Amino acid sequence: MALSADFQDLTVVNNHANDTHTMFADIGTGFIYFTTVDQQNVMQHDISMTFEEWELFKQIIDMGIAKERCK
Repeated sequence: MALSADFQDLTVVNNHANDTHTMFADIGTGFIYFTTVDQQNVMQHDISMTFEEWELFKQIIDMGIAKERCK
C-alpha cells in the first residue's frame, strides 16, 4: 500500500461490532493524520504519524494478517 497525495478517504466495516467506521487521511509534509469516526458518531480517534512510523505500522498489520491466514 503506497501513500499518495490523492488519498481521500476510506470506509472500513468492523465485522466484530457490525459497525461502520470512516477514516479520513491528510498527508502533510512528512506526516499522516488519521481521524476515524464510528457510525453513531460516539467515538472519534485522531492519530498522527511520520512516514517512517506508517511504514512500521503497515509491517505490523501485514504480519498480523499473515498470522491469521496461517491458522
